[in-house]
Amino acid sequence: MAILIRTITYLNVVIFLNLSSFSFIEEPITHIFPPIYEGLGLPELSNYVEMNFIFTFTMGKKQYNGSGIVRKLIKSKELKIILNKIQGIGPVKENILKNLLIAEVEPLLPPIMNNKQRKNITVYHQDFTRQKD
Repeated sequence: MAILIRTITYLNVVIFLNLSSFSFIEEPITHIFPPIYEGLGLPELSNYVEMNFIFTFTMGKKQYNGSGIVRKLIKSKELKIILNKIQGIGPVKENILKNLLIAEVEPLLPPIMNNKQRKNITVYHQDFTRQKD
């Protein structure tokens, strides 16, 4: 897949990214927050399913290996990919790679999300700040 990026108005750069392999390495884990946090409207305090994955891609003639986490919010359609740092990949190429990975992951999610026998991990938050006298 060739992706055209405009960095400067008179300079166009073509980056060739090809996803060679993609696989989930662990079972999906459901993080469930207490209902008091759900009503706050904060995505980081909403129930989500998390899956670790590894992938291989080529950019130009060089091959890279990477890993990351896919987070799918249960109540909304939002999908977030968190990549571990890859040597030689900057923020622009990382965003392109995330979009490529999202296109690869989205068709795989419906069977995983409909599986009721996922591992459930309950996440609780507590405020440990010191009480003022």
